[in-house]
Amino acid sequence: MKLSLLFLLLIGAILLPAMSQAAIDIEFRVTEMDTAANESALVISDSIAIKVGNSYHIFTGPLTISIYPLYQAKDSIRFQVEIVTLSPNIVTASDEKTLTKGQQVSLKLNGKNGSIYEVMLRPLSQTDRQKPIAQETDANEESIHFIFSFKRDSMADYHLPLFGAYLEKIDKLLKAQFRFYYSDKIAFALYDKPEEGLYWDKTFPISFDPAHRGMAMIYSRLDFPKAATFLTAYLLYSNWGYSHPFLVWSAAGFIDEPHFFAMKQYSSGVRIDPQDYFKPRPEWKGDPDKYTPFIASFTKHLIEKFGIDRFKIFYQDCNGLTDLNDAMSKHFGQSYQSLKEDWTKMLAGYRPKKALIGGYAELQFDFMTDFKRALPIYEYLSNLKAEDYQSGLKYAMCLYNTGSYDEAAKIFEKIIRYQDTTAEYHYLLGNAYLSAGHIKKAEQSYERALQLDSTYSQAYLKAGQIDFYEGRTAKAERRFMNALGWSPDGGIYSDIYFEWAAALRALGNESKADSLTTLGLTQAKNKADAYPDILIYRIFLGEAYLNTNQPHNALSHLSFVELNETRPYYAGRTLLALGKTNDLLGERNAALQYYRRVINGKSGALQKNEAKELIIKPFHSRK
Repeated sequence: MKLSLLFLLLIGAILLPAMSQAAIDIEFRVTEMDTAANESALVISDSIAIKVGNSYHIFTGPLTISIYPLYQAKDSIRFQVEIVTLSPNIVTASDEKTLTKGQQVSLKLNGKNGSIYEVMLRPLSQTDRQKPIAQETDANEESIHFIFSFKRDSMADYHLPLFGAYLEKIDKLLKAQFRFYYSDKIAFALYDKPEEGLYWDKTFPISFDPAHRGMAMIYSRLDFPKAATFLTAYLLYSNWGYSHPFLVWSAAGFIDEPHFFAMKQYSSGVRIDPQDYFKPRPEWKGDPDKYTPFIASFTKHLIEKFGIDRFKIFYQDCNGLTDLNDAMSKHFGQSYQSLKEDWTKMLAGYRPKKALIGGYAELQFDFMTDFKRALPIYEYLSNLKAEDYQSGLKYAMCLYNTGSYDEAAKIFEKIIRYQDTTAEYHYLLGNAYLSAGHIKKAEQSYERALQLDSTYSQAYLKAGQIDFYEGRTAKAERRFMNALGWSPDGGIYSDIYFEWAAALRALGNESKADSLTTLGLTQAKNKADAYPDILIYRIFLGEAYLNTNQPHNALSHLSFVELNETRPYYAGRTLLALGKTNDLLGERNAALQYYRRVINGKSGALQKNEAKELIIKPFHSRK
């Protein structure tokens, strides 16, 4: 039976300190049954050692399997197993099972188009362990097998679903553009700090473990989008064997539009010789943001010039070589120097079209939220065609989300000047003005937004914040009331509750302020519980605990956001709240460090001003 599934299997084993019980090896098999055709096909089978205190996650196309060991005896283990289909039609089945020697347990779940998924698990005996577990699928289907290991509650844990979604997307692109299928197994290790036996690269979030011919991904807390992008390298590493590291990394950039980024570097005067990187990755020197586009672009040029099939033969022939020059002459009929000259000529005249790079920019902007990487593309597209206001709008938003507030304001001004505008454009311009410190201009922009849309809740909120900052407390209180009144169903209310409460408290209405504060905390909790992966809700909940004099609760949420939030405005807001939290905890020195980071970073102007005041006078609870 020809399966339509994307056979990506991603196992996440979340590691905890060693426990006294030994792990139990189990085999798992995933089968898809087509009830209409009365046929079944093996999706994949493999073995894994499970142990109480760890959890295991299996991603196989539209199916997710989670195994949570509960307790363990000498020869048995009890666990909860859960099967979930992907959205939009999410179906879940779960049960508690006990595995003992000689037994097999299974769990079934109805899928799409009449199919049924069955997961079977059984303990492995000593004899079983000596036999290889089948890892191929029926009907000559490929089986991509990923094993992830990482520590519980690490950033990898937080982003696990995104890794799976990204790998699925890349898998489809690789099949379409590289035309290969494969059956291999890749092991990843994701850590937030150096671990013994792994090469630690402080600037590149991914690295090789050459001693075991395996791979280790060094997870960077502060650079997650780049880490996800370079997961492509591992797919290629598996697909084409243990080839030269130069080709692994350069081919990884094939899908990431390297010609564009190399062209940008080339135009700015940067010159990199790819031959300098014909050596193992740990020996590379310099800034990867500079040399990676060049080596990826050079590889893509070879593929475009000679074809993917010829390139793959060349690639496979390079297995274990330390010098690629002979292989290039053999397979391409040109010396490296000649190929390099052809490539640099191409690069000097390269002018990408929107259709070519627009999709990649959208991936970075919408899916990965890597505004730094999307920024040069939207800058190029907005300059390519003056009336391309959508690219201009995203260019401005990239500037804003990377802390270039004045530059963002100029682009918003240009869009408003030449296009029929909405209240949202004036609101965005107001945000850029406010973050840059142009308070009067920001106020005017919010007023204009409200003229165009008198129900614009967030414009009322921002205008009220300016009024409160300027000492117009009664006017601010009315603004906050309107902001709450016009908030859409399901909107974010906690921010408004606390701003309104602060204004009322300043006006002497303590009773109503207390009621709003309670409502704000409740709403913040509800939002964070419903959407635990959205950082802004964690910020609001941390601030809610701060405003209700619960600094210990605030600290746990704000510290998490500090490690993950990369947008300067929200990062500054988080640092400011952490400073206040430490003041309430009596940690004045720590608080001062946070306030200085706000002042010296790319935080918003009002955040900087408040931090300067708090350096002089410690923060005290409003209540």
